Amino acid sequence: MALHQYLTFTIAMIVYVVTPGPGVMAVVARSLADGAAATIPHILGIVTGNLIYLLASLYGLSWVASQMGQAFLFVKLAGGAWLVYLGIRLWRTSGKITELRKRQPKTAIATYFTGLTITASNPKAILFYLAVLPAVIDMAAVDLVTLLPVIIINALVLIIIIGTYSAIAAQIRNLFTRSSALKKLNRGAGSIMIAAGLGIATS
Repeated sequence: MALHQYLTFTIAMIVYVVTPGPGVMAVVARSLADGAAATIPHILGIVTGNLIYLLASLYGLSWVASQMGQAFLFVKLAGGAWLVYLGIRLWRTSGKITELRKRQPKTAIATYFTGLTITASNPKAILFYLAVLPAVIDMAAVDLVTLLPVIIINALVLIIIIGTYSAIAAQIRNLFTRSSALKKLNRGAGSIMIAAGLGIATS
């Protein structure tokens, strides 16, 4: 791959990630609810999901998508339902930190798979890797040598941009110290997560 293709891919990735989708919305909601550190496994799950789609796009994503059929519909609905469920739990929190933490996924593994599921069920990700990616890089020119920089660019853009969203959301959360204010913030975060879930399920 030529240098300009790496640059084009980087720009395309930035545009893809910086435009908030269900994954970013879910990370923001989690960060508002429980701080930026709690979103790290979530972000890693999103990165993993994107890496899977990246590799699939290089080795026949269109075939995979055509073969998934109803299975993809199930994954999409399950991912959307899970986000709605988490959003409702956030909405019902009292505003106390201890209560809020009880209603979040209890392990890093659960949080990681939440991020992975969101990405797997996100039509925006499929559209990017199936339609946009082949238009910005020569898929036939990607071999084992050129694949590593593509993977690194993919992961770094995702981590930096989504991590920035998470950090900003956490700073906003720090402005709210009273229980009543946290309760309103949690309901706002829950609403964002519910909207993301409905967006996935109905898209």
